[in-house]
Amino acid sequence: MVSLELPAQVRSQIIDDSTKLVYGPKSTLSIREEDVFYQRDNWKTVDTLLTDFHKFTFLEKRDLKWTDLGVIGTAMRPVYHQPEGDIGARPGFRGFDNYFKAPKDFKYFDTKSPYIEFSLMLGGKGRSITNVLVSRNVIPQLNFGLHIQKLTVDKQIGNVIEGDRSVKGTSYDAFGSFHNKKKTYWIMANYSRTRHVIFETGGVDEGSIGAFRDYFDDDAEPVMIGPESIEKRRNIHSYQELQLIKPVRMYHKFDRYYQKNSFSYVNDDTGPAEFFDNFYVDTVATADESHFSYYKNEGGLKGRSGKLFYNAFYKNRLIDFDYKYIDSLALDFKTKRPEHYIGGQVIYNLDGVTDAKVSMEYLLEGNYKIKASISTKWGEIGYFNSRYQPSFIQRSYFGNHDRWSNDFKDPIFLQVNARGKIMAGPIELRPEVAFTQISHYIFFSSDTIPAQASNTVGYLSPGIDFSVKLPLNFTFQSEIIYTHFLNETRSFVQIPKFLVNGHLYYKNMLFKGALDTQIGAKIYWREDYYADNYYPILQQFFYQDEFKMPTSLKIDLYLSFKVRSALVFFKFVNLKQMLIGEGNLVAPFYPQQRNAFDFGFTWFFYD
Repeated sequence: MVSLELPAQVRSQIIDDSTKLVYGPKSTLSIREEDVFYQRDNWKTVDTLLTDFHKFTFLEKRDLKWTDLGVIGTAMRPVYHQPEGDIGARPGFRGFDNYFKAPKDFKYFDTKSPYIEFSLMLGGKGRSITNVLVSRNVIPQLNFGLHIQKLTVDKQIGNVIEGDRSVKGTSYDAFGSFHNKKKTYWIMANYSRTRHVIFETGGVDEGSIGAFRDYFDDDAEPVMIGPESIEKRRNIHSYQELQLIKPVRMYHKFDRYYQKNSFSYVNDDTGPAEFFDNFYVDTVATADESHFSYYKNEGGLKGRSGKLFYNAFYKNRLIDFDYKYIDSLALDFKTKRPEHYIGGQVIYNLDGVTDAKVSMEYLLEGNYKIKASISTKWGEIGYFNSRYQPSFIQRSYFGNHDRWSNDFKDPIFLQVNARGKIMAGPIELRPEVAFTQISHYIFFSSDTIPAQASNTVGYLSPGIDFSVKLPLNFTFQSEIIYTHFLNETRSFVQIPKFLVNGHLYYKNMLFKGALDTQIGAKIYWREDYYADNYYPILQQFFYQDEFKMPTSLKIDLYLSFKVRSALVFFKFVNLKQMLIGEGNLVAPFYPQQRNAFDFGFTWFFYD
């Protein structure tokens, strides 16, 4: 056992009037790498608020501004375009990004006692997510932790028996941090790994559908049975910084990343022709796969002097990519090569509230990323511009059912957005607008092959986000987004014209303050539109303009409460389908999660 001699200030925070040690959410602190990098002493206590605790699915946490294939763990895509994170080489398999824990997602703890966070979410229709996190200080400046996540989801289409899985995902990670007493030296490190398995269905077989409500029947037939998509990812990451003189620190980041995507299927002559129309390698079995990896090193100087923060860096990536059936030497571009970047940023804080930020990253091959923003107490304005390389799967592919080779131009992404904040008594208004433009836009066409748009993609998305505090401890929140397309954008991109999120809830301390309770209803509505379809063989969403998705309305009811060191919720999902027997589609032929009853809790242990 390790005996810790805590500073007097810390001891005063965790000792009550009877001199007993009292450990809890205020004695367990966490910080992110971003805070350390920007030299912000932004230690946070454990989040035990009920506000968004009922949001346990990956879509709910993003307010349904993303879409999946109906059940937890399936491929996801954003409804509105987002900039590429890397301007250099990328594999192009993005559907399962949200199920991998990236370095920026890690918290590093300072625990005055052993800390355990156990979370279990049990959804109806055979859905479950289990999380266990353990963290402990070895000495006051040194902490280690472990985290495990298990995701299991039964099939919603073609389910034969209980336990007939649609998704199986296992993730685990380890993390640790150390700093000296003066915090002039920091080191943070983490390791993350995930294995995500999807048993593809292709959606509901259109030939078995007589009426629209048949999509939501428990006996709806899948397009295919047997195909399996697997994604494996792992990453080793470290961050170090050392103060040279007071306004100057040197830092270094390291990553070793690996990603494997595969699709396998035994061809038994029952597979749908729209998916298995060609056989280039084997007519008996399909076993396509790709591998992508890189070593990344970034080093530079940074510092804070008064109101100014600055940073300048050099970054190197050694990337390696290959397909199972392609000799990389036969391609007209290199799949194993170094990349060299330079960049920097400046942040000026005017008065503690107003920030002006400018950052730039330049890849010596001619690609770039520029970001700028101004933030005030009245709102913020942002600018993002990048020129990025086409992904490997967009440039070239050879598998059992598909093949191509393309010479695409580098896409150019531009986005300008503004967001205001207006307070008027119990009403808070946040008007917003975003302009998005993409030149040389690359997408998967209705033929499920990559294509480059001849015209510039452009759309304007004004909206308003507001909340109103009502009498009797009620609050109503809503966000409304309208999208207006410019020129011929609809020929390449489909986005619903209107999207609305609504949330009405009651929050109060009941039973003389013994029970913190929140009861509410969530409403999600979007207009009808031609949503992208999904091609399982390549794990890609693709453009289509034949199947128009009807207007969607989803209503969820929930009750959440806090009991001592545990948060608990009960939720009924998709009330609409229970009432009228008809639900929503999230992609062509893929029904949204059917009505179900969910239960979950998170239990915090501090000693």
